[in-house]
Amino acid sequence: MGAAGVTGAGTRVGAYTSRVTGATDGDGGAGEGVRRPSVAAVARDRRVWLILAIVAGLIVCCCSAVVGALIALSSGLLTA
Repeated sequence: MGAAGVTGAGTRVGAYTSRVTGATDGDGGAGEGVRRPSVAAVARDRRVWLILAIVAGLIVCCCSAVVGALIALSSGLLTA
């Protein structure tokens, strides 16, 4: 029982160490010091980019409408 208890403790400590440092058992995975962003951070970044894309699209549409109206006014297609 003593040997099994020691092995179990070593496995738990080793697993904990690999989670903390990001190191793997040599399978070519993440090395030490490499931190992956959490899922929440990635989702937050995607929401921010989506909001920025929508705002940019609205600005482009409004500006093109204003430019189109000015061209129509200058060419006499519309009366003020």
